[in-house]
Amino acid sequence: MIKSFSIMLALAASLPAVAMAADDNIAVSATAGKTYAHTVVADDLDLTRGAGQATLRTRIAYAVRQVCGTSGAHRRPLLPSEEACVANSAANADRQAQAMIASATRQASAAAVHSAN
Repeated sequence: MIKSFSIMLALAASLPAVAMAADDNIAVSATAGKTYAHTVVADDLDLTRGAGQATLRTRIAYAVRQVCGTSGAHRRPLLPSEEACVANSAANADRQAQAMIASATRQASAAAVHSAN
């Protein structure tokens, strides 16, 4: 299983609409505009451990800032469209991360049971 996903955002005048893509992708799209994507890689992380999960969340936060164009916005308040982008992208990425963590935990539990037998 590939442990990565993409956060995509179509920038437009309207608020982004949320759409789930394949299991390893997250798509945030709008009715028109240009699409930006950032891939979050997690294949080097142990998602069954808190440290791996924290690193994944840090990578997601970085990716959200990249696709929403808010990387340098720490010096100013976010525009309403930027706030909506961050909220939608982060929520979608968090759902995907939760699914990846749950899958890693299930696989580790199954492996532990199998090796105990």
